[in-house]
Amino acid sequence: MVKYIKAIIFKEFTVFKKKLVFNLFNLLGLSIFFSVIYIVRVMAFKNLNPEPIGLYLLIMIGYISFVQNLKFWQEKLNNSLERILATDIPIKIFLIGKLIFPLMISIILIVINYLSIKILSYLLFNQILLNFRILLYAMYISLLFNFCFGVINGYSMWCGSMLQAKVMQIITVLIYSGSLISTFIYNPDRLDLKVINTFLGFFIVISFIFFIKINKEKTVLNLLE
Repeated sequence: MVKYIKAIIFKEFTVFKKKLVFNLFNLLGLSIFFSVIYIVRVMAFKNLNPEPIGLYLLIMIGYISFVQNLKFWQEKLNNSLERILATDIPIKIFLIGKLIFPLMISIILIVINYLSIKILSYLLFNQILLNFRILLYAMYISLLFNFCFGVINGYSMWCGSMLQAKVMQIITVLIYSGSLISTFIYNPDRLDLKVINTFLGFFIVISFIFFIKINKEKTVLNLLE
């Protein structure tokens, strides 16, 4: 199982490296964008609680970078999914392998963004914003949410109907665009981890149901439609 996952991660990295300059420019641009937005909002609104909005922005950049590097639809377009199905690689292992690389990118970008915020806040007003626990919360929430979202996305693209795939694409775009818009207006007063953990628990159950339903037979039938 480990050798399969390593091979899939290497494949995803190779695809990423083909457009390395564009991908790095895009990801670093996102990091700069979110860091600047955060600093501007904290400076503009003195009563703004820096921790909740900081956590929210880190989660958003984790999600956006994850979605940008998720390649489920591409597997169908270039017919590489058919070749994978012809091997002895379990489809669930292949799906997990496909998720790991974008998860790694999202975590790296969260860390970069976190450090950028700390450096900018210190240089601009001699104050270090966001303590280390915010970074840990952001990585924990992002890993769980993005993994579960990826499982549901993978099922919709590979095993679901065309309608399911289109609906999932629309949901992805809505969350993506909503994330960007909400960075300018969202203003949480406090960290409500109980609500977050409840939502994550519910989301984990839903994604687990989808994960169980993923199999090669459904994927093959979906390709034949």
